[in-house]
Amino acid sequence: MEDRQRIDRICQELATGGLDALLCQLGPHVLMLSGYAPVLGISFALFPLRGEIGLVVPLAEEACARQGWVRDVRTYEIGAGGTTSILDSVMPVLQTLIADRGLDGATIGYEGSAEMVPASYTQVGFPPVRLLAACQHLFPRARFIDVAPLLDVLQAWKSTREVECIRMAAEVAAVGIEAGREKVQVGNREAAVAAAVEGAIQLAGRARGVGRVQGFAHVMSGARSALAYHPFNLTTDREIQPSDPVLVQLEVYADGYWAEVTRTFFAGEPGAEGRRIYEACLEAQSRAIQAVRDGAAAADVDAAARDYLTRDGFGQLFRHGLGHEVGFQAISHLQPPRLDPRSTDTLRTGMVFNIEPGVYVHGWGGVRVNDVAVCQRDQAEILTAGIPRDLTYAIVPQRRRA
Repeated sequence: MEDRQRIDRICQELATGGLDALLCQLGPHVLMLSGYAPVLGISFALFPLRGEIGLVVPLAEEACARQGWVRDVRTYEIGAGGTTSILDSVMPVLQTLIADRGLDGATIGYEGSAEMVPASYTQVGFPPVRLLAACQHLFPRARFIDVAPLLDVLQAWKSTREVECIRMAAEVAAVGIEAGREKVQVGNREAAVAAAVEGAIQLAGRARGVGRVQGFAHVMSGARSALAYHPFNLTTDREIQPSDPVLVQLEVYADGYWAEVTRTFFAGEPGAEGRRIYEACLEAQSRAIQAVRDGAAAADVDAAARDYLTRDGFGQLFRHGLGHEVGFQAISHLQPPRLDPRSTDTLRTGMVFNIEPGVYVHGWGGVRVNDVAVCQRDQAEILTAGIPRDLTYAIVPQRRRA
């Protein structure tokens, strides 16, 4: 079933921007324009202001693409006719599609810039520099305009259908987190925790009818978890020790949509300081959640958490922004809304983002509590609410070892 909310919103932005169509290849944009999440990242979506949306996909992806709501799906074969590049194979099909829509002399928006692309498979296609030149050569009367800022605006807002798709990813993530918690036992290795999470996600996704599901779990324990504020986290074979904090960061991909969640567990009693740090993060997150509403400044929501941690003595140990856009990507620091002290973004109904206060103490460890929220008119709705956050859940009873 087509996403009428999303289609209407795109048409509104095209009309406002004086555009006749959008032509996109990047996976999140193709998904947003057509409802189809490309596998290889070498599919193209043409979204005209007037007329039918068109998809051009590799022949091997045709069956997947036809499960979506775009009716005009055209295919090309990689290397067809002795061609040596994807562009040479796809351009004749794109040329026909654009001509069929009467866009030979139109104003067409394209992806002029992108710095990070989520992985949908082991390799992901990226718009070649020659694509624009080829389009300009084939359609000399058309105007091709870089509309990266407009695509960011479109990506920041989620339709009701898209929110439900992200909610499904969050439900799958909950199963993975619970499987990881079961493995937080003294003597187990970080890698064993991560493996349990990712394996459970595969099974949970299939049980819920998700066609393509993937979990990316990153586990850092003990003093290593104090480095979890870095741009990426890495799992090792370190053995969990008594009272260790065990930080489990998880990104889940479910049919093109993403959820990101982090839970910090303790391998037994964490001690007074561990309890105090965890409760401080939990309260900081609660205050930020309470500050979310349509029209709220993203920097003010960050401040609600950061000011509380500062008053509790942990301000300097909160070493990253409070949150970022989630949904079409798991971690998107470059697209709005960005929740950090320097952000100029405003939260609007339908925006989906995470809220992840953390405290990182070198030599001891780190605590982060991270959930996905959607901004509603007067409040935040937590899409990962099915995963407990309280300290009782965070403290994992240790089984007696033989």
